[in-house]
Amino acid sequence: MVCLHCLQRNRQRAAYHLLLQEARPGRDASIYITEQVTPFYGMLKQRYTNTLGSEYLDADLPAGHISRDGIRHEDLCALSLESASCDVVL
Repeated sequence: MVCLHCLQRNRQRAAYHLLLQEARPGRDASIYITEQVTPFYGMLKQRYTNTLGSEYLDADLPAGHISRDGIRHEDLCALSLESASCDVVL
């Protein structure tokens, strides 16, 4: 169920609604989102410049690896991010 106006899926619209309602991040908030190749990531990155996104690319890659295409690899079970480095995680 993709919105024809914003191109976001239901789960993304719901996540954004909760982000605004519960976290109320400022424009400079550090946000980590577990996707990087979707319109949702692009919208967040445009509105919150300190947004970091990632995808799970391959089990053999080290966490934090950046592909040739600029896609960051992260494994949610072993993130390379430092503790308390994000204000919000989606």
